[in-house]
Amino acid sequence: MKIRTDFVTNSSSSSFIVINGNKGYDELECEYGIYFVGVDGETEFGWGPGNLRDIHSRINFAYLQAMRSGDEKLEMLERVIKENSDVKTIYYSLSDDYNCDKKDPKLVWGYIDHQSACPDNMEMFDSEQELKDFIFGSRSCIVLDNDNH
Repeated sequence: MKIRTDFVTNSSSSSFIVINGNKGYDELECEYGIYFVGVDGETEFGWGPGNLRDIHSRINFAYLQAMRSGDEKLEMLERVIKENSDVKTIYYSLSDDYNCDKKDPKLVWGYIDHQSACPDNMEMFDSEQELKDFIFGSRSCIVLDNDNH
């Protein structure tokens, strides 16, 4: 298990990830081999509090981080999803543009709190195994919190 232990003091909200693939893996279901990132699961990772444990939220979180990091991380994410599921085609319906739905109604806005966004919370991209353990690990999660709790 890998737990991020950094402490953030200058933000009202923060998040961190827990990576745990030791206790089994979740299945990612898709129809006809197609998966839409951003259609299911949480897309806003900020205020909290809460623990997000579903596979769709973990994929959305990883995608939002990878978007800020460049093609290498996006390619790794796509590879890990395809190699560990029946997914053959991925459509990205998630955007970090707040006005994306005005430009394209098929897009959903997503964000990660500024204190938790890249370059923080990137441990999942240390290796393909780490990314698999984060996305598919049945005990992996995203912990959201704020300074009001």
